[in-house]
Amino acid sequence: MLVQVSPQRVELVEGQPIAVQVVVTNTTDVIGGYHLRVLGADPDWVRLDAENLSLFPDTSEIIQAHITIPPGIGAGGRRLAIQVRELTPPRSISVTEIDLVVPAKEALTLRLEPMTVLGGKHGSFGVVLANTGNTTVTVAPYGRDDEGAIQYEFIPDLVTLAPGDHAIADLRTTAKRTWLGSPVVRPFGLHIQPRDTRPQPGEQWPVPIGDPLAQGTFLQKPRLGRGAISLLGLILAVTVFAVVITIALSKLVGTSAADRNLALQVLAARDNQGGAGGTSALGGTVALLTTGKPIGGVAVELFTVNQVGSPLASTATADDGTWTLPSLAAGKYQLRFRSAGFAEIWFPAALSAADAEVVELKSGQQKKDLAVVLGGLPATISGQVIGVDVAGAVVSVQVPSELLPTDEGVLPAGTAGVSPGAQVTTVPIGSDGLFTVSGIASPAVYDLVVSKTGFSSDTQRVDLSGGEDRRGISLRLRTGDGVIAGTVTGPDGPLGQAVITATSGTSTVRTVSLTDQQVGQFTLRGLVTPGTYTVTVTLDGFSTQSSSLALSAGQTLSGVQLTLARASGSLSGRVTTLADGAPAPGVKVTVTAGDKAISTVTQSAGDVGTWTVAGLPIPSTYTVTFSRSDLQPQTVAVTLDNAGNPSTNGPLATAMQSASAVINGTVTQQSTSGVGAAVGEASVTLASASDTYLVTTASTPVSALGQFEVKGVNPGTYTLSVARKGTRPTSLIITVTAGQVLQINPVLIPPASLSGTITDRASGPAVGVKVTLYLASQYPATIYQSTTTDSTGHYTFSDLDAPQAYVLEISTAGAGAVGSSTFALAASQAAVVDLAFGTAPGGG
Repeated sequence: MLVQVSPQRVELVEGQPIAVQVVVTNTTDVIGGYHLRVLGADPDWVRLDAENLSLFPDTSEIIQAHITIPPGIGAGGRRLAIQVRELTPPRSISVTEIDLVVPAKEALTLRLEPMTVLGGKHGSFGVVLANTGNTTVTVAPYGRDDEGAIQYEFIPDLVTLAPGDHAIADLRTTAKRTWLGSPVVRPFGLHIQPRDTRPQPGEQWPVPIGDPLAQGTFLQKPRLGRGAISLLGLILAVTVFAVVITIALSKLVGTSAADRNLALQVLAARDNQGGAGGTSALGGTVALLTTGKPIGGVAVELFTVNQVGSPLASTATADDGTWTLPSLAAGKYQLRFRSAGFAEIWFPAALSAADAEVVELKSGQQKKDLAVVLGGLPATISGQVIGVDVAGAVVSVQVPSELLPTDEGVLPAGTAGVSPGAQVTTVPIGSDGLFTVSGIASPAVYDLVVSKTGFSSDTQRVDLSGGEDRRGISLRLRTGDGVIAGTVTGPDGPLGQAVITATSGTSTVRTVSLTDQQVGQFTLRGLVTPGTYTVTVTLDGFSTQSSSLALSAGQTLSGVQLTLARASGSLSGRVTTLADGAPAPGVKVTVTAGDKAISTVTQSAGDVGTWTVAGLPIPSTYTVTFSRSDLQPQTVAVTLDNAGNPSTNGPLATAMQSASAVINGTVTQQSTSGVGAAVGEASVTLASASDTYLVTTASTPVSALGQFEVKGVNPGTYTLSVARKGTRPTSLIITVTAGQVLQINPVLIPPASLSGTITDRASGPAVGVKVTLYLASQYPATIYQSTTTDSTGHYTFSDLDAPQAYVLEISTAGAGAVGSSTFALAASQAAVVDLAFGTAPGGG
């Protein structure tokens, strides 16, 4: 089997399908069946022109895989694989990977809350940013007005948003106020700039290209309005009158000093009680109305009672929903809570400041148990139902079963009273499949279920944030809810790999009968009901059979028996080796009848050694030949009768003789005492006029010491030679035949050795004298072996290289080298070298 996929790197764009070409080639000598699958992708993304195909030998077929990604998929790389599985022997599997690349698409929306603010020198706005693209963006918002009169401060000044995320920033506008006149209208627009292109401090923001993303208005009050001017005139008149009164009552100043001091003390006390000190605090929690879970990032604003134009202080809730406003003066306050996607609430549950509860703080008082719950703004879901004949389908919005209320839980707001799993709302579907569901309580999790009589339903879960407008939902109306199940049988019982196809009008469903465990069984699912189907069964080597079956609405028709008659025969078997009965993989099997020959090979994986050749005309007699380079060829004759039954009454069992021989054994070497022992590192050479084999006896492990094995020896007569250092080689003539396992245990004569006695002329046998042996070519740089004399002055060196020239040197602790001798050692020679040193008593 050969599989080619192109292209192997695909760049995808939302809603634009891309075709990937899969070419499958049958490289075997028999008809093959193949099944295609796409791994690593949502099934709704990929559509195959065909999932199953059958190919004659040396033929190819092209299958198109159409890949489409739905809206909302994040940018970046993904990987999927095309799997092609061979349904016929050798049942190999090919997996080819494809890289999918979704290009980055940046999109951002801005919204001002409120759009218009009335203030003095400063104004406060809320900026809601939403990432509607498919990649993470980091931007800096900035404002511009035609007059250049407004200064803009954004907190934070840099915003990072993942796809689908929302964020809230505070905008503080500042402009010079006029002294007199009416409020000045200052319109402005908001733009964004990428993070890396923000101007440095002191630099100007660039002139924007295109319309602003959001527009707002700063209504700026003058320092002195018309009312203030009138008030100044009144104050002037009062001042003149006060001067007159003051002069007239100057005599009373001294007498009323005590009363004046008392009034000042009372006023100071009242001022301190009303808000001085800054030792009080407010705090509490904000939770979600639908689930009771805490909400982070909610803006908490503090206002003086009946003065709700500009907050005195503000903060935001932490991830656990808690908030704190410390260092507050004693007094009476009102609190406002707001966040993107949620309805604005005044403490504790009012929709306006007029209905809000007043929170009174005393000096040093800590009120941190203020609890508020927020409900999301109504959400909207829209998308499309895809599939065959979607008109008349219904999309229902349901509460997931695992999110149903318990004794402590509640349903999403607006769904009170619905039973577990019941529909919150439903929408009918037209022929275009488009749908929109609006006014849904949020934030919440829902299941969208598409259903239609005679079709299988499809469910998709959506997690809505507060007030979210979720678009691009894709629901697939899957082909029907009818089922036909049964068994495919043939002359010998159940048949696997049969292709069963059910057709009714334009609706076609296909499956394959099982090949393992419940062999022959099949199930056709997703049949549109009611309907009448023509069920056709095909299998290589059998005649095609068709039946007509009717299904009522939602019916499951089981126990259907489909019987096939054989149209051709097949041969199969197992090949083993005669020597050990092991399965023989890679054996070529050739089936011949007249001038027609079909070849295959025995399995190398799975059921090793087995083979099958199908599609053979019947009745007929066939010659089956088995061959492999290391085995002797073998041929048998088999007859297939009219029913396709072989004359062998079952699969062929073939045992093949090896075409070569094996020689093994253990090499031992005699010692000088005549006792033999296994030896390693001996060279074993097997040579003839045309072939030579060389191995070395084992040194490890100890249990295998001296062992050798020569495999794949061609039949013939050889000279077997064994050699080891220090000893003379040994040889013998052997003859081997095909398939023979010949055991030979060569014996080597003792190796070369050296011994002798060291004598001190003054005292006799020298005890403990160092005796050093050098190769003559390496003297005196490298020591070959060394020893010391025993209690009789004797020394011994065994297993010496030979033939070789040596230098023997003796030395004592006090005098160093005191004697030496040079000699030649022949192979297996037991040489004796005696040395003496020193001066005999009375000698010179």
